Amino acid sequence: MVDQGRTYIFRLREAEWSDGGKVTAADVVIILKRAIAPQSRNPLKPFLTAIDDIVSMTDQVIEVRLSRPRPDLLKLFAQPELAVRREIRRAGADPSGSPRPRPIRSCCARRSIPRGRPTTRSPSPAPSRTSS
Repeated sequence: MVDQGRTYIFRLREAEWSDGGKVTAADVVIILKRAIAPQSRNPLKPFLTAIDDIVSMTDQVIEVRLSRPRPDLLKLFAQPELAVRREIRRAGADPSGSPRPRPIRSCCARRSIPRGRPTTRSPSPAPSRTSS
């Protein structure tokens, strides 16, 4: 966060779409701009009115420019309604040759894990409880 809370800069982790394609900053910018567009039906849109612009600075860096500080912006971006999903449109035609509607399916970005490196998970420690 810079510029008195009016600019946020995000660096993306290496991630790939479910089809194996690389997630880029340009992809994320398009998805976020779609969420704040005038015709968007995203339920969080009214809370994102402070966003002036979203730009990709490099393949892995995004800048979000605000008209006024929005201290809860990170909490808003963490909501499921702003999940980074890509729409995949499948083209096709029915036997008569006329185009059929192209169904849309959502694919979520996933973090790529290098092959050959084992991943382990351990449970979170239980919060300490105080007895009264």
